[in-house]
Amino acid sequence: SIWSVLGREIRVALLVATACGTVVGLVAWLWLGQWQLGLVVATSMFWGVSFAACLGGVLPFFFRRIGVDPAVACGPVITSTNDVISISIYLGISTLLMNLLGIGG
Repeated sequence: SIWSVLGREIRVALLVATACGTVVGLVAWLWLGQWQLGLVVATSMFWGVSFAACLGGVLPFFFRRIGVDPAVACGPVITSTNDVISISIYLGISTLLMNLLGIGG
């Protein structure tokens, strides 16, 4: 059923997103010495990976429901949508956090 698949997908996505966000955020912080950058990167990575995993779990069901072969349609749609949303997440979070932390001009 879609709900059991989606539930599993969300649990795994949160674990992977937390691990990726933490590691990449720490690397950004240690590499450039700015904890604010590490926070922005970690938060963005968390939400980007979470969104991508949820999208990858839901779209096959959607395409099957409208009568399109999920194997053919999911690749380009998931890649394009995830790219646009991930960049938007990164830019939105960085703008928000920079404004909240008083960084930048």
